Amino acid sequence: MDSAYNTEKMSRGNEITRAVSKKKRNILLKKKLYEKGYRVLPVLLVFLLLIYIVLFSPIFAIEEIEIEGLDNLERRDMKEVLLPIKGENFFTTDLHKFREGVVKDFVFIKHVYTKKVFPNKVVVEITEREPFLIAKSDRNCYLIDVEGYVLLPDEWDCDSLKDVYEVNHIQGPDIDGITFEYGEKAELYNLDKIEDIVNVLSHYHYDIKEMELKEHVLRVYLSEDRKVVFVLLDDVDLLLKRFIIVHKQLNIEGIDFKNLDLRYERPAMVEK
Repeated sequence: MDSAYNTEKMSRGNEITRAVSKKKRNILLKKKLYEKGYRVLPVLLVFLLLIYIVLFSPIFAIEEIEIEGLDNLERRDMKEVLLPIKGENFFTTDLHKFREGVVKDFVFIKHVYTKKVFPNKVVVEITEREPFLIAKSDRNCYLIDVEGYVLLPDEWDCDSLKDVYEVNHIQGPDIDGITFEYGEKAELYNLDKIEDIVNVLSHYHYDIKEMELKEHVLRVYLSEDRKVVFVLLDDVDLLLKRFIIVHKQLNIEGIDFKNLDLRYERPAMVEK
C-alpha cells in the first residue's frame, strides 16, 4: 500500500513539474514576443509615417505645371484644362488618363507627352497639328491640317480664317463634294501630293495665291498672274521634276511664263 501511495505521489509530482515548466515556457515565450514587438513597433510607425508623408504631405502636392509647344492654342485654355492636376499627389496622379482627355478635347493637339519632375512639378509637352489649308467648299471654309483633320468649328467665316491663319487656300468642285466635320478627318485625297507641290513651289520662291481642284486636276494660281497645272492621279514626283527642269531653263533664258501645264511629257507653256 505504501508502494502504491508513493507511486501516485511521484506521478502527481511529475505532473506538477510539467505544468510549472509549461507555465515558465509560456511566460518566456510571451516575454520574447513582447520584446520583439517593442523592436518592430518603431519600425512600423516609421513606415506608416513615411506612407503618410508620401501620400498626404503638401511637400509632394503638384504645385508647378510647365507647358511647352503651344503655338495655335491659347495658353489660358490649356491652364484651365491642367487645373485638376494641381494639388494632386505627385506619386498617384494618373497622367495617362489626363493625356487621353486632352487629345480628345483639343483637335489641335496631335500628341501630349508628360513627365514628372520630383518633388512637385509636371512638364507637359504638346505637339500641335499644323494648319495646312483653308478648304473652301460651297457651304463654308474649313481649316485643315495635312492629314485632313478639321481644326476649327465652322462658326468661323472665310475672311476671318484668312486673316488669322497664313496658309494656302483651295477650292473647286472636288472640294464641294467633301464633308467637313469639326474634329474629324475629311476625305480629301492626295493631300500628301498637294503638300509636296506647295513645298517645291515655296522652295523656288513662288507665291501661291490660291489652288483649285477639279477632277483631280490641281491648278495653282501664283502671284504675277501665273498658273501651274498638275494632275494628282499622275506621279507627282515626276511632275515636280519636270517643273524644276523648266524653272531652271526659264531662268537661264530669262523667260517668264503665264501658264505652265505639267500634264504632258513636254510641258505646255504660255509665255507672258
